[in-house]
Amino acid sequence: MNRTRPATALAALASLALLAGCTGSPDPGAEQQSSTGDSAYPVTIDNCGEEVTLDAAPSSVFTVGTTALWNLHAAGAGDRVIARSGEFGADLNNDELTEFYADLPIIDPSDPTTEAIVATGTDFVVGYGLFNSSREALADAGIGSIENSDECAGGHSGGGGEGASVDAILADIERFGTVFDTRAQADATVAELRSQLDKLATQRPEKEATALIAYYFLGSFGSHGGTNVSTDILDRAGLVNVFADEPGLFIDPSLESVIDSDPDYIIVHYGVEGESFEQARDAFLAEPGVSDMRAVQKGNIIGVPYEGLMFTAGAIDGIRALIDARTEGGSR
Repeated sequence: MNRTRPATALAALASLALLAGCTGSPDPGAEQQSSTGDSAYPVTIDNCGEEVTLDAAPSSVFTVGTTALWNLHAAGAGDRVIARSGEFGADLNNDELTEFYADLPIIDPSDPTTEAIVATGTDFVVGYGLFNSSREALADAGIGSIENSDECAGGHSGGGGEGASVDAILADIERFGTVFDTRAQADATVAELRSQLDKLATQRPEKEATALIAYYFLGSFGSHGGTNVSTDILDRAGLVNVFADEPGLFIDPSLESVIDSDPDYIIVHYGVEGESFEQARDAFLAEPGVSDMRAVQKGNIIGVPYEGLMFTAGAIDGIRALIDARTEGGSR
């Protein structure tokens, strides 16, 4: 059975963090030293079609979800984070990031309330959106906020919009660089990631194959819709998402439609709530009827950790994992 982990969990982040002097727990001001030094405020950025103007770089950030942690770190602004939420037990799957953010409190493992956010003393929120609060409520409390750009493509609530892309991840890192006046480091990270993507493009298998993404959240099976960045991640590995025509980041297909899709590969997206590959795989294999699927019978099951199929800088490792699994073939 093909089980693949990324060979490296984004070496670009680790090397650039060292350049910024970020080894271990966040050091206030460490990443700010990587600022371009010539940025002028106020600055105006796009936030899912809405213009947001900042008079100064936010100094204390509250994150919702792990995507914000990954991409803020990539942009050189990880040291601004003072509290976390909305991670649902997901593992960062990166030793550098795990150590860097280890001492920060997780205020709420799920969706935080306005009161919980305000109590941290933060002046800015970055994440996948607000379900127990709102941008307006935060603004009334003097707290700014922006969302990860993949939320513009249908978001967690589904809907239409164009699909998120790996290029949009890089653009979001640059956007964070602008917001936090760390554009020099953000640009350096993006340049390194583009170099990795160019190399991976030459390794993309010529023969395309179909793939189903399977994951479990709160005990329920789910998959990824066509607006999820994972559709582009799969494409860069020569794979076609069987649910590419379904809108939304995350979908709840019927078991019948899953079995009928009968893809060449099953991509087990594990670690969503901290579960192991084996736990997520075994949960899928226990579903009635999936044992008859071609991918299951051939052992074409590939494990990709949480960040590798998400809107994070770790998506590059996700592409690498998929290409390696397809190239190596066989079972291991």
